[in-house]
Amino acid sequence: MTVAARAMAERKTSGQRSYRVATRR
Repeated sequence: MTVAARAMAERKTSGQRSYRVATRR
């Protein structure tokens, strides 16, 4: 697993929730 793959997986799981909050802020 490369760093890009891991970042993509994290963004899809818990990252999605954090990303939504970051965009709202």
